[in-house]
Amino acid sequence: PPAWPSATAVRAGRTWMNPHGCGIFDVPLSTIDGVGTPAHLIVPANEPQLLRFLDATSDSFKYLRLRDADGNVQAMHIVGRDGVPVSADDDHPLARYVSTNGLLLPPTGRVDILLTLTPGKKLTLYGDARCINPSGEIVLRHDFLTIEAGPPPQKPTVIASAPLTAADSRARTLERFAFSHPNLVRRRAITYTAYVIPTGGKPPMHPEFYITDTTNPNFHEHPFSPVYAKDGTVPANPDIVVKHGTIEEWYIFNATLEVHSFHIHQMAFAAEDEPGGPAMLDTAVIPVGKVLPNAADPNYPLIKPSRTRVLLDFRNVPRGEFVFHCHMLFHEDRGMMATIRVE
Repeated sequence: PPAWPSATAVRAGRTWMNPHGCGIFDVPLSTIDGVGTPAHLIVPANEPQLLRFLDATSDSFKYLRLRDADGNVQAMHIVGRDGVPVSADDDHPLARYVSTNGLLLPPTGRVDILLTLTPGKKLTLYGDARCINPSGEIVLRHDFLTIEAGPPPQKPTVIASAPLTAADSRARTLERFAFSHPNLVRRRAITYTAYVIPTGGKPPMHPEFYITDTTNPNFHEHPFSPVYAKDGTVPANPDIVVKHGTIEEWYIFNATLEVHSFHIHQMAFAAEDEPGGPAMLDTAVIPVGKVLPNAADPNYPLIKPSRTRVLLDFRNVPRGEFVFHCHMLFHEDRGMMATIRVE
C-alpha cells in the first residue's frame, strides 16, 4: 500500500515525540512463576534441561537473551517456538535446534530452550534493552532467571541434538510444498492501522485500532464487530472466508508507529521473515513502518508500512469460525481483531 497518514502527532504544543526514537514507557515489574525477579533455579550439572519461557504479559515485548557469570552473551539452543518443534521430526522433537544470541518475544510468545550446565556454571536468562517503536514502550533490561549447576546425577540423561538444517525445518517443508503447488496458494494483503478519534469531549477522544483485509482496493476499515444470527453461537459476518484444503500467503502491513503482533487461533503458520530463517509460530512480531515527511502536515508524518509474510496451511484446520488479532491486549480490545471462516 502507499504511505499512510500517522494518527499520532509528532508535535503538539510543547510536546515533541521523536518519530525515530524508542518509546516512552516500560513495564517496571515482572515475575517468574509468581516469584519476583530474578528467580533462582538449581539444576543438575551435565543434565540436559528444557526451559519453556512464556511472555504472559498483556502488552510487553521481551528481547530474550542468555549470559554467563562474566556477562558474556551465550547462544540459546531453541528447539521449539509457540509449542511447535523447529524440526519436522515429530518422533524426536529435541533432535534439532536453532542457535541464536537473542529472540524478540511478543505477548503470549513462547520459546523452548535446551541447555546443559557444566559443574560450577551459572547462567542468567534476561530481557535485554531493545528499541522497537517510537510511540510505545521502551524495552528495558530485566534479569528474569538465574540458573546454577548443582550436583550431577549418577546417570545423566543423554539427548542428542544438532543444529537445524534447511531440510529438517518444519517451516521450510511447508514453504517448499506451497511454492511447488502455486495453484493451491492464494495471497492476501492484511493492513494494521490506528487512529485517534475526536468526540468533542463526550466521551473523550480515544484510540481505535484496525486489522483489515486490504487485498481488494475497495476495502473498508472497521473495528471488531461480530454479528450473531438468532440462536447463533458464532459470528455470522466473517471478515475473511477461506477454503478448507488451501494454503494462503498473507502480506501483513503495519501502517502505524507502534509494533504489533499477529496471532491466529486454531493453527500455527510459517513466519517467512523471521530473523535466522522461517519458523512455525502462532504469534509473530509485526515491526513498525518507516517514517516519511508529510508536506501537507509536518506534525503528522506519513508511514511507509512494514511488510511481514506468513504462510497459512488450511489443509488440516477444522472448518468453522475463529479469530485473528494483534495479541497486545490494549489493541485487540480496541478493535484490532477480525473473524475468519474456513468452509
